[in-house]
Amino acid sequence: MPSLAAFQQDFLRRIDSPQIRTGPLAVYRNTALLGTITAIADNFPTVAQIIGDDAMEAVAGDYVMAC
Repeated sequence: MPSLAAFQQDFLRRIDSPQIRTGPLAVYRNTALLGTITAIADNFPTVAQIIGDDAMEAVAGDYVMAC
């Protein structure tokens, strides 16, 4: 049985893969992406107010996908 750290690293590697668009792991990947995008928007409220929510979501999404 793998250690917890090994399990977590393997899980992260699997959900971090852009090939996961559907299937059982996609829900975890999508939740992580949405949480990251929301955190970026919440930490830059003035930018979100200036450019609008839709543009902020797009910019944050582009940033998350580039990282």
